Amino acid sequence: MQRKKLLILLKVLEKEVKVSRKRFENNKKSADETSKTAAGSWSAGGDREYTAGQAMIAKKALGQVVKLRDEISKATKLPLPEEVSIPCYVETKIDDKYIKYYLVKNVVNLSDFKLVSSGSPLGKRLEGKKIGDSSSAKSGLSGIKVIEIG
Repeated sequence: MQRKKLLILLKVLEKEVKVSRKRFENNKKSADETSKTAAGSWSAGGDREYTAGQAMIAKKALGQVVKLRDEISKATKLPLPEEVSIPCYVETKIDDKYIKYYLVKNVVNLSDFKLVSSGSPLGKRLEGKKIGDSSSAKSGLSGIKVIEIG
């Protein structure tokens, strides 16, 4: 059985890699241009540092998205797991509310997706659970029941 939920996430990540790469290229170009025009000016030193910093941030963000894309891409080739593993789509029931997560190693900010780090308290509680398993309440957190794995 295919891991359809991960394939949906993978499509979004492919687009996000393109957007992040373009953002990095634009920031790098801007930093290079600012560096050239501000080379002899003390007053433009702040602009030079700012644009270089923005390029570094964009490069790091691109790297994180690529890591997550690669993580998900490898997982889509694996069979559907019987228990929550990393990476994995998980639907849970918490206090009569159904919540959908993607349990991953490399978390990035994506709108419309709840990515949960495998190292987070929630990630640790979910890992290894099977459909129908519940996790007892700990440190004030409600019980979590696993409804679907993908």
